[in-house]
Amino acid sequence: MKLLSTFLAICFLASVQAQTLDIRAVSQAVKNAKPGSEIVIKNGIYHDIELIIHGTGTSEKPIIVRAETLGQVVLSGKSNLRLAGDFVEVHGLVFKDGYTPSSTVIEFRTGRDVANNCRVTQCAILWYNQPDRTKGDTWVYLYGRNNRFDHNVLEGKTNIGVTLIVELNEEKHRENHHRIDHNYFGKRPNFGSNGAETIRVGTSTWAHFSSRTVFERNFFEQCDGEVEIISLKASDNIVRNNTFYESVGVVALRHGDRNLIEGNAFFGNNKPFSGGIRIVNAGHTVRNNYLEGLTGSRFFSPLAVMNSVPNSLPNRYHQVKDVQIYGNVWNNCVQLEFGTGSNNELSETPENVSFRNNTIINLSSPTPFVLLDDMSGITFRDNTFRTSDGKFTHRGFTQNSRATATNVATNAVRREETGPSWYDKNSTKKTLPAQTFTTIRPGQNTLVDAVKRSIENAVIELEEGTYWIDEMMEINHTLTIRAKAGTKTRPVLRYNGSRNRQFFFVLSSDVNFTLEGIWIDGIVEPGKGQSAGGVSPAQVMHSTYSATFRNCRFSNFNESSYSAFRTQKGTMADVLRFENCSFDHISGAAIFLGAETDNRGTYNAEEIYVINCKFFNILGAGVTCIVAVRTKARQAHNFT
Repeated sequence: MKLLSTFLAICFLASVQAQTLDIRAVSQAVKNAKPGSEIVIKNGIYHDIELIIHGTGTSEKPIIVRAETLGQVVLSGKSNLRLAGDFVEVHGLVFKDGYTPSSTVIEFRTGRDVANNCRVTQCAILWYNQPDRTKGDTWVYLYGRNNRFDHNVLEGKTNIGVTLIVELNEEKHRENHHRIDHNYFGKRPNFGSNGAETIRVGTSTWAHFSSRTVFERNFFEQCDGEVEIISLKASDNIVRNNTFYESVGVVALRHGDRNLIEGNAFFGNNKPFSGGIRIVNAGHTVRNNYLEGLTGSRFFSPLAVMNSVPNSLPNRYHQVKDVQIYGNVWNNCVQLEFGTGSNNELSETPENVSFRNNTIINLSSPTPFVLLDDMSGITFRDNTFRTSDGKFTHRGFTQNSRATATNVATNAVRREETGPSWYDKNSTKKTLPAQTFTTIRPGQNTLVDAVKRSIENAVIELEEGTYWIDEMMEINHTLTIRAKAGTKTRPVLRYNGSRNRQFFFVLSSDVNFTLEGIWIDGIVEPGKGQSAGGVSPAQVMHSTYSATFRNCRFSNFNESSYSAFRTQKGTMADVLRFENCSFDHISGAAIFLGAETDNRGTYNAEEIYVINCKFFNILGAGVTCIVAVRTKARQAHNFT
């Protein structure tokens, strides 16, 4: 009888501690849960779920909320998670195919109640973006203290807003000792503006308060959102044993003091603007980091020790002083910079900085670093370098023609050690299918119909003649439209629709569009509408796009706001390429890339190539472009 009672008691306890529920019942179950309870969410795809998990466990007996199978509980549509209480853990949830209805996807608080000693692990947020890339949100927002965010994947954020934020705006969030570890931060495309960091700690207002957040053994791959991958705007943080792989930007000690950067590995693989570490403020230690193949300069430099603003306001640049930089290796990187930003405002030079026992190998340049101002406040000692010609000399450095680069960041994390155990890091990488080919003949809407029927990576070839269209053609996948081989004259596109201000082509997010050997003629047909231009991105986009134009002619757009190619405010091109094209009889700018007019550093294209093009009878500019620091305007020829 006693054995039977014990058995029944064990069964009852198990039933209390492990409940398998529909996700809509979870909030109440957690609210009623006792320490040590385990609540299992049934596998499935759940739409429009605003999940609140608020409970109280103990260090020995946390409350665990987990997916029935890790990675198979999917929150889609307009869904988010708010976590609060003590010693509560969330395992294995996935956010994809939608966007948050609030300002955050995962938030470590609900109302005024914050999370302390809580954990989110084995979860994923994948390409979970607002339909309009200019509408901001944050994917993970940490409040409270002693929380852990580990073995998760955050990949594909395309709209503005920081991927992960640690908040310090109240006392209960400071000295927080959060641990962010073993996460995989996947591709984050360039946004084209400030405010797209992968990680930010604090703000300039709270910079001199201690956060004591630890970022360790995370892998950052192609995190290109903006110049700062990690932006530290608080004091006493640790960034340790992380790997930055082919990521544009830097770890920025932007505000705050006494941050430790150690044992990290940076692999740029010569990707443009790949950067290292930028130093502002006081008391930092940068040691035993390995940096290889980085190509960025100025704020993207492999190392940028900045000048500062005398008597700086909190949001500007405070003096670099009492900083230790030692034991680091720069291998095959462009020049390091000391005094970055030096100008009439940034006139205060570093003070009491020690740069010692470092190794710089740069076989493609005679100079391993550049001094942009008086750097007498930096002590150089016991450093080794090797340059292309072996002639460079500087106090505190020894030239060694046999020096080799040793990876001192031996504990930096490997890609396979990060992210959820169930997640395939190659699952979201897109592979284009083989090209398909279609040839069409001139006529009314023959091209319009072919575009509508086309599939990913299709090629539409046009025979000679005139192609009439009466509606805009929306390009929503990778597509090439070109003149058929052997044509003697360019096929001509003409508009004969009834609506005004229509573009011939409108490009959607994530497309790569190529137009080759085509003439887009904007001359107006009697009694018909007037086209506004040749090609434009859509007015609202959730991501970026690219376009290439070769051997094309654009003509007869005869209103001042009309252009052959015209960007829209809030849109961003990865690459725009114009080769051997001609532009004539255009009243606006031939190529208009200046839609951003807010003076906030925003721009419309990352890489712009204008090569061997001709401009004739253009009343506006040949190219109107808002050029940011990292934009590359290449070889603009034959402006006539």
